[in-house]
Amino acid sequence: MRRVVVAAVLCASISVFVLPALAQEEAPPPEQAPPSGELIEPAVVVPVAVDDAPEPQWTYKFLVPLGLLVGALAVFVTVLQYFVSVVRSRYKLVE
Repeated sequence: MRRVVVAAVLCASISVFVLPALAQEEAPPPEQAPPSGELIEPAVVVPVAVDDAPEPQWTYKFLVPLGLLVGALAVFVTVLQYFVSVVRSRYKLVE
């Protein structure tokens, strides 16, 4: 019950003190607002440089595929070793 009262007091104080202050800061002063229908041009036009996509680093370019290959090879060898050892020990040749 005490937590509910504390939460209610906090919400009320935030809505009374903080939210009106934030609402006042967001509105621009009337002398800086442009006339309706008029577009504001920037003071200086800065060209946007379009860079090519950066080349991946050598670690990403070579070590990631190598790690995937080594992992796949390890899984393959483990499965192959398991089947060879289980099948050879399961069946015996009778002469």
